[in-house]
Amino acid sequence: MNKWRDNRKVFLTAIAFGTMLNPLNSSMISLALHQIQHEFGLSFTTVSWLISSFYLASAVTQPVSGRIGDHVMSRRTLFLFGLVLVAVSAICAPFAPTFAVLIVIRLLQAIGSSAIYPSGVGLIRDHIQERQASALAVLSIFFASAMTALGPTLGGFLMTIGGWPAIFLVNLPFILISFFLGLFFFSEGAEEEKKKAPHRRNCANTRFARDASFFYRLHCSPAFIFFYHWVMAFNMFKVFFVS
Repeated sequence: MNKWRDNRKVFLTAIAFGTMLNPLNSSMISLALHQIQHEFGLSFTTVSWLISSFYLASAVTQPVSGRIGDHVMSRRTLFLFGLVLVAVSAICAPFAPTFAVLIVIRLLQAIGSSAIYPSGVGLIRDHIQERQASALAVLSIFFASAMTALGPTLGGFLMTIGGWPAIFLVNLPFILISFFLGLFFFSEGAEEEKKKAPHRRNCANTRFARDASFFYRLHCSPAFIFFYHWVMAFNMFKVFFVS
């Protein structure tokens, strides 16, 4: 039993399936805008709030949830709570009677997934040795960037299968896997031990900030931005002018 609890691959799978939800959902919705616009009888400017509201809520929630995970509740609890919020939004979205309700559900999705990401990175630092934790935390940032770029392609595929509700429902398998693995593999004890060694934690945070800064600059480089926006523009062109 303890051998399974110490399995790093399973632990990282639980983290990855949770932290991927925010970047994936931030871009995946773009392919559903055309169908949602016609279903609710909206202008393109109005339906675009599904994207804008998600980014605004994420920008506010991520730093706040990071502080909550450090001082108010455990990162494990925050991670699992975020998964529950995203699950509720995924189940409720297909039944939204109005666009206003759908916006509220989308905000709930953004808040939940934004709580998962910083707590997931914190769990890596808490459960894995400091040198390896820094590298794995940076890898999670790179993984999130890849999920953002993959979103439009996956969204287009889901639209052909089940329409715009499928873009919300596809989150459920990832949520279930991450939740039950996290419920078993994330321990409170590792976080308490880290809190008793503030100097070691600060050193790890410094290395993490340095490495994360490098990958953030890579993610924001002109080449990456050009590639990502070219993919987004191509998919939007197919949706609005070809279909």
